[in-house]
Amino acid sequence: MKKLTLAIFLALAACAAMAQGQTGVGGKQGGGGMRGGPGGQRGGGFKMPTPAERAQRMQKELGLNPAQTKKVEAHYTKQGEEMKKEMKGKDFRSMSREDMGKMRDKMMKSNQAAFKGIFTKDQYAKWDKAQKERQAKMMERMKNGGGQRGPGGPGKGKGGA
Repeated sequence: MKKLTLAIFLALAACAAMAQGQTGVGGKQGGGGMRGGPGGQRGGGFKMPTPAERAQRMQKELGLNPAQTKKVEAHYTKQGEEMKKEMKGKDFRSMSREDMGKMRDKMMKSNQAAFKGIFTKDQYAKWDKAQKERQAKMMERMKNGGGQRGPGGPGKGKGGA
């Protein structure tokens, strides 16, 4: 249950990062992942990129102009403040899957609406495609062991599948 809850939280964080967390647009590996040690151990903790870092990454990956980049940064800043308010006094580990899903869906809808008004049609299509690919990969990882990566995850090692 803890692994599932953590996986859901990571999905929520990945949605918040919107191509800025572990994987960028186009499937490129980004910084700040949870792989702190060998076998995907979580010793390093998750470092969410700042709104400015996320906007800069999107600028490079989607070819945003400076005005678009500022708007993306402002959106992520506002979204982060709203999430802090929603999470105040809550422990994500005690949140239900349903509550996490609702929060993730709310963030996704917020991003979609904001980015449709900021990006060109081509930029939005590229961003949307990358989002769908990330979501499919995340669901596959969850299906195959709750998001563990590399040797040392469940079912790996001696006598493992």
